[in-house]
Amino acid sequence: MKPERPTYQQLQARVQELEQALSECKMGKASLYEGDRGGQELLSRLPIGVYRNTPGRNGCFIMANETIAKMFGYEFLEEFMQTNVADLYIEPSEREKFSQRLLSNDRVENMVLCLKKFAGIHSGRNQLLVPTAQMISW
Repeated sequence: MKPERPTYQQLQARVQELEQALSECKMGKASLYEGDRGGQELLSRLPIGVYRNTPGRNGCFIMANETIAKMFGYEFLEEFMQTNVADLYIEPSEREKFSQRLLSNDRVENMVLCLKKFAGIHSGRNQLLVPTAQMISW
Protein backbone atom coordinates (compact mmCIF):
# COMPACT_ATOMS: atom_id res chain seq x y z
CA MET A 1 0.00 0.00 0.00
CA LYS A 2 1.39 3.39 -1.02
CA PRO A 3 1.86 6.07 1.62
CA GLU A 4 -0.66 8.89 1.46
CA ARG A 5 0.62 11.89 -0.48
CA PRO A 6 0.52 15.24 1.31
CA THR A 7 -1.97 17.82 0.16
CA TYR A 8 -0.95 21.16 -1.31
CA GLN A 9 -1.92 22.89 1.95
CA GLN A 10 0.23 20.47 3.97
CA LEU A 11 3.21 21.06 1.69
CA GLN A 12 2.67 24.82 1.82
CA ALA A 13 2.54 24.71 5.64
CA ARG A 14 5.76 22.68 5.75
CA VAL A 15 7.52 25.16 3.44
CA GLN A 16 6.45 28.02 5.72
CA GLU A 17 7.71 26.09 8.76
CA LEU A 18 11.09 25.55 7.11
CA GLU A 19 11.31 29.19 6.01
CA GLN A 20 10.61 30.28 9.60
CA ALA A 21 13.32 27.95 10.94
CA LEU A 22 15.80 29.27 8.38
CA SER A 23 14.91 32.85 9.29
CA GLU A 24 15.50 32.12 13.00
CA CYS A 25 18.88 30.59 12.21
CA LYS A 26 19.90 33.61 10.16
CA MET A 27 18.75 35.99 12.92
CA GLY A 28 20.79 34.09 15.49
CA LYS A 29 23.90 34.12 13.35
CA ALA A 30 23.50 37.83 12.61
CA SER A 31 23.15 38.48 16.33
CA LEU A 32 26.36 36.59 16.99
CA TYR A 33 28.37 38.55 14.44
CA GLU A 34 27.12 41.84 15.87
CA GLY A 35 28.27 40.76 19.33
CA ASP A 36 31.63 40.75 21.03
CA ARG A 37 34.30 39.36 18.70
CA GLY A 38 36.80 39.27 21.57
CA GLY A 39 34.54 36.90 23.45
CA GLN A 40 34.29 34.73 20.36
CA GLU A 41 38.08 34.53 20.18
CA LEU A 42 38.24 33.50 23.83
CA LEU A 43 35.68 30.74 23.25
CA SER A 44 37.55 29.46 20.23
CA ARG A 45 40.62 28.81 22.40
CA LEU A 46 38.86 26.87 25.17
CA PRO A 47 39.80 23.19 25.48
CA ILE A 48 36.14 22.29 26.11
CA GLY A 49 33.35 22.14 23.54
CA VAL A 50 31.04 25.16 23.63
CA TYR A 51 28.09 25.87 21.35
CA ARG A 52 24.79 27.74 21.05
CA ASN A 53 21.94 26.53 18.93
CA THR A 54 18.30 27.29 18.29
CA PRO A 55 15.59 25.17 19.91
CA GLY A 56 13.02 23.23 17.95
CA ARG A 57 12.76 20.03 15.97
CA ASN A 58 15.86 20.56 13.81
CA GLY A 59 17.80 23.41 15.38
CA CYS A 60 20.80 25.12 13.87
CA PHE A 61 24.09 26.16 15.37
CA ILE A 62 24.53 29.89 15.88
CA MET A 63 27.90 29.65 17.63
CA ALA A 64 30.41 26.88 18.28
CA ASN A 65 34.09 26.55 18.95
CA GLU A 66 36.55 24.31 17.15
CA THR A 67 36.82 21.95 20.11
CA ILE A 68 33.17 20.85 19.84
CA ALA A 69 33.52 20.44 16.07
CA LYS A 70 36.54 18.18 16.54
CA MET A 71 34.73 16.23 19.30
CA PHE A 72 32.12 15.33 16.70
CA GLY A 73 34.71 14.39 14.09
CA TYR A 74 34.58 17.51 11.92
CA GLU A 75 37.87 18.83 10.63
CA PHE A 76 36.49 22.31 10.00
CA LEU A 77 34.24 24.42 12.22
CA GLU A 78 32.37 25.76 9.17
CA GLU A 79 31.32 22.25 8.22
CA PHE A 80 30.04 21.58 11.74
CA MET A 81 28.10 24.86 11.76
CA GLN A 82 26.17 23.79 8.64
CA THR A 83 24.90 20.63 10.35
CA ASN A 84 21.31 20.50 11.62
CA VAL A 85 21.51 19.93 15.37
CA ALA A 86 18.91 17.13 15.08
CA ASP A 87 21.21 15.25 12.69
CA LEU A 88 23.61 14.65 15.58
CA TYR A 89 21.03 12.76 17.64
CA ILE A 90 20.90 8.97 17.40
CA GLU A 91 17.20 9.10 18.29
CA PRO A 92 15.40 12.14 16.81
CA SER A 93 12.81 11.95 19.60
CA GLU A 94 15.58 12.79 22.09
CA ARG A 95 16.15 16.12 20.32
CA GLU A 96 12.47 16.95 20.68
CA LYS A 97 12.45 15.95 24.39
CA PHE A 98 15.54 18.04 25.11
CA SER A 99 14.17 21.04 23.22
CA GLN A 100 10.75 20.81 24.91
CA ARG A 101 12.36 20.51 28.34
CA LEU A 102 14.52 23.57 27.65
CA LEU A 103 11.59 25.62 26.34
CA SER A 104 9.43 24.63 29.33
CA ASN A 105 12.02 25.16 32.07
CA ASP A 106 14.48 27.66 30.54
CA ARG A 107 17.28 25.37 31.79
CA VAL A 108 18.34 21.73 31.41
CA GLU A 109 20.99 19.98 33.50
CA ASN A 110 22.18 16.38 33.75
CA MET A 111 20.18 15.03 30.81
CA VAL A 112 22.28 12.42 29.04
CA LEU A 113 22.17 12.76 25.25
CA CYS A 114 23.37 10.03 22.88
CA LEU A 115 24.77 11.76 19.83
CA LYS A 116 26.29 10.61 16.54
CA LYS A 117 29.82 11.28 15.50
CA PHE A 118 30.53 12.41 11.95
CA ALA A 119 32.57 9.85 10.02
CA GLY A 120 35.40 12.31 9.47
CA ILE A 121 38.47 12.81 11.61
CA HIS A 122 38.59 10.93 14.91
CA SER A 123 35.70 8.76 13.71
CA GLY A 124 34.68 5.91 15.91
CA ARG A 125 32.37 5.77 18.87
CA ASN A 126 29.32 7.94 19.28
CA GLN A 127 29.22 10.63 21.94
CA LEU A 128 27.50 10.80 25.29
CA LEU A 129 26.93 14.42 26.14
CA VAL A 130 25.61 15.81 29.44
CA PRO A 131 25.08 19.48 28.64
CA THR A 132 24.02 22.32 30.83
CA ALA A 133 21.64 24.36 28.71
CA GLN A 134 20.28 27.81 29.50
CA MET A 135 17.60 29.51 27.42
CA ILE A 136 18.84 32.88 26.11
CA SER A 137 16.53 35.33 24.39
CA TRP A 138 17.71 38.14 22.15
